[in-house]
Amino acid sequence: MSMWGRVMPGTKQMLINGPAGHLLGGWNYAVDTCFPAVLVDLEADLATTLGRPIAYTVCDSEGGGLPLGQRYAAAQRDYISVLPHQGYPLSTFSVAAAWTPVAEDPDHEVVAAQWADAKRAAADPRRLVLMRRVGGTDPTRIYAGCWPADWPASSLPPRFRQRWVCQERRIRELVNGANLNANFGYTATLVPNRTQQRRWAEAQAKVEVTEAQVAEQREAVTNLTGQLTALTQATQESEQELAQQIADQEALVKQRQAAGQTWRRLAQGGARLRNTLAQVQARAQRQLERLQEALAQRQARHTALEPELAAIPAACAANGTWRKTRSCSICKSCWPASTTGCVTTIWLRSGSPWS
Repeated sequence: MSMWGRVMPGTKQMLINGPAGHLLGGWNYAVDTCFPAVLVDLEADLATTLGRPIAYTVCDSEGGGLPLGQRYAAAQRDYISVLPHQGYPLSTFSVAAAWTPVAEDPDHEVVAAQWADAKRAAADPRRLVLMRRVGGTDPTRIYAGCWPADWPASSLPPRFRQRWVCQERRIRELVNGANLNANFGYTATLVPNRTQQRRWAEAQAKVEVTEAQVAEQREAVTNLTGQLTALTQATQESEQELAQQIADQEALVKQRQAAGQTWRRLAQGGARLRNTLAQVQARAQRQLERLQEALAQRQARHTALEPELAAIPAACAANGTWRKTRSCSICKSCWPASTTGCVTTIWLRSGSPWS
């Protein structure tokens, strides 16, 4: 979006450099591309093309999000990045080891850490290393990623700092020497409208969620109705049994009175049975009211979800017909690329492919 409100064509680019800053390639992606969805697969394809495994990847802060960490952890690959948002206080983390000086940088110290929030730590597969100035309190930079457990924390900053020499500097040289930042028009191709595709996916997800909610409410109504029926039947049986016991007790009291025998203990037992019957009836009434209230709430929720579920297919139909839209690729003098995106440095095992 330009400063005059004009929508301009745009792309995201990914630049990958190897050892000693050798440019391995550059790729254009749509401006709404999410890099966690492509970077790990692209790395695997690159390793296959080069014919050797990739030791680890160094990304800028665009690769510091949790989704990329989850993809790398699932693929069992190694990478280093930094959290995109700095300024976390030390209390946000749990530190179990002592701070150690950074290799070749005595002014800073580092320590391995994890999130202090147990739920957040359990959901985050990344390793974290905090760095601060010697004598400071809060970390000034937080390294995040997946790397071997035997890497000392002091080795993370030097590994990450190689990215400037091996990539940022190379990009500057391409800008100055090969006009990387100069655009020479753009081309456009017709592709499916990704905005409508995302809306379709969101509508489909909402259908699944709403259907699950409706099924849950329907099952809950069925269970509560069964509980209500069982409670009513059990209460009636208990009342009938106690009423029969009371009637038998009263008949026995009258027989003893007529025969001139002791009957007060039997009368006391009858009174206890009547109290028990009253308690059973009161308890059953309370349970009945609670079940009826819960049943009414579930039925109301089920009734409210039915129109919502019925309206979703219309939204799906509105976004189901994907019109073609133009996807732009910016043209440059050196190779097609744009000027914003993710920059990545890859280190290869077994030496450089250029030897």
